[in-house]
Amino acid sequence: MLPDPGGPGPAPRRRSPLALALIPAAALAVVVGAIVALEARDEGGRSADGGALASTTTLGPGPVATDVTPALPLGPAGGGITPEAPGPSAPVVPTPGATSAPGPNPSPNPAAPAPAAAPAGLRLGGNDLGVTRVGAPAREAVAAVSRALGRPVADPAVDSACVGAEEEVSWEGFRLGSTGGKVSGWRSTSRALSTPAGITMGSTVTALRQAYGSALQIPPPAEPGDPPVFVVSGASLGGTLSGPNPADTVTLLFNGTCEPV
Repeated sequence: MLPDPGGPGPAPRRRSPLALALIPAAALAVVVGAIVALEARDEGGRSADGGALASTTTLGPGPVATDVTPALPLGPAGGGITPEAPGPSAPVVPTPGATSAPGPNPSPNPAAPAPAAAPAGLRLGGNDLGVTRVGAPAREAVAAVSRALGRPVADPAVDSACVGAEEEVSWEGFRLGSTGGKVSGWRSTSRALSTPAGITMGSTVTALRQAYGSALQIPPPAEPGDPPVFVVSGASLGGTLSGPNPADTVTLLFNGTCEPV
């Protein structure tokens, strides 16, 4: 006989108490099995690689979700995180054709030795010596030159280097001649002393011509074997040369009665 459609439906099927008790136990067994499997895999990873796997298991209805991420290695005796030591840096290989930065400029050549310091105020200007002049009282001139050059080597000089001078006083590389108590001339072989035009011992004939132009005269030697002599007309200045050629040099400067003997 068919059931009455309008009547009450069939009574719901009741589960037995034993089945209801086994459902939570089965779910718990699944969760425990998953945890044991993850821990076993974690121990195996640490044995093989020296690292550890940190696992996060989400419990709840539905499938078990597991997020596995590598963890940083622990320090000695579990004392925290030890950063990995950096490996050796790879050598830098220069790129072919690359232009390196320019290095510092090379040091300049050492400076040439400076000439001897010029005595203050003393210059070989013909009759004008700066600190004194030809015609000045001899003793006053000796005092003035001594302030520039220091004490004389010989006062008076025992030898004679000035033709026509009655008395001579000498310093290192310089000599004054006097006649009648007044300065009558001088001579110099000192590189520290120069003319106002810059001529000194070692200056070339070319330098002389550039300094004095047409006023420079180089007459033939008076006697064979005498050194060539030059005279600067209008300047009361003369000297001797190593030769008459452009590269020859000055060997003596003189004035007045102190021309070469």
